[in-house]
Amino acid sequence: MDKIIKIIMCCIILMSCNQNKNFESKNDNIIFTYQDYIKYDFRLKKINVDYYGNKFTDSIKISKKEEKLIINSFNENNIGSINGEFYYLDIHSSIPGANDKIEFKTKLKTNSNFIINSNYEIEDLFFKNQEYKVVKFRNEIKNVLCKNQDFKRVLKRYDSLLKKNRKGYFLL
Repeated sequence: MDKIIKIIMCCIILMSCNQNKNFESKNDNIIFTYQDYIKYDFRLKKINVDYYGNKFTDSIKISKKEEKLIINSFNENNIGSINGEFYYLDIHSSIPGANDKIEFKTKLKTNSNFIINSNYEIEDLFFKNQEYKVVKFRNEIKNVLCKNQDFKRVLKRYDSLLKKNRKGYFLL
């Protein structure tokens, strides 16, 4: 009888340690960096582009539906319960590529950073590990942003910045 009580107590303690942290709009923020140079702040609804000193800032309007998709993906993938800095890089790539970065903050304090190769994909797994969940969350953010008209406008502006400055940087 005494052993059963100890086992039940241990189970309760272990289960209480693994609590999922859901996204709270008041305190939490996600900063998503798209291919190293385009940084989007979800709380401020601002996008900053910094391409080798050529900078511009713009605002992006995200609908409630788009915002809900991102928050639901955050909660479903338990991103809030992951703390630390993690790298998910494509080890099969022979050329280093651009990276996406997800920074999760609570009350201006960084809880986690995820750096993911922009071309990195992960197959659907039976066991949904942390890597799978983070990459899935990154893909959801990218899908929402890439369908957004304001983000497309920023990408066009970024593309023209690349074309304008491309010659000077390849000559270095």
